[in-house]
Amino acid sequence: MERCGKFTASEIYKLISKGRNTNDYFSKEGQTYIRQKAAEILTMELSNGGRSNMPAMEWGNANEFDAVERFKKETGLEVEYFGGANPKFFERTPFSGGSPDGIGEDFIIEVKCPFNSGEHLTHLMLDDVFALKDYYPEAYWQMMFNMIVTGKPKAYFISFDPRYADELLQIKIISFELQIGDDALLIERLNEAEKQLADLITKARKII
Repeated sequence: MERCGKFTASEIYKLISKGRNTNDYFSKEGQTYIRQKAAEILTMELSNGGRSNMPAMEWGNANEFDAVERFKKETGLEVEYFGGANPKFFERTPFSGGSPDGIGEDFIIEVKCPFNSGEHLTHLMLDDVFALKDYYPEAYWQMMFNMIVTGKPKAYFISFDPRYADELLQIKIISFELQIGDDALLIERLNEAEKQLADLITKARKII
């Protein structure tokens, strides 16, 4: 329930896009996301956003630990893993927070274990953080926010698929530092979203 009513890292990208109309600070997706969080507060029930993909989730959960172990082997870095039975939520405000898959001394990690091996192949083709941001903005903004809430200046994106016969192709690691400018943009838009969320809750309660 600690995530109930909070903007979380995995969906924070929904708040980045502006609306088509000049008066719309957020896109329709962003507005829907804010109303969803308001509904969670008013019902005290966590919504799944209308999405459910159990096979993909089960695949990811089954392979995430191995991905972290492989990352540690490839980089020589130590990581405190937060998956499985050891999740950790870092609260930024009463309305927002994030859950990185793990943290190191000065970095966070985000692990993706694609159910579709073709998706992992696409990740293998990504050269740097700019390519990642362009192709996979959901993961980019997720990691940006998790860096902010944990105070870590670096991040590692990890894509892992053990089905590839060549071990060198089983893992893709993209490292980057907190992107100055994008961090300010994210906080600016999140602050506005939290303000609109609070206003929406107040208006809803006045109806009673």
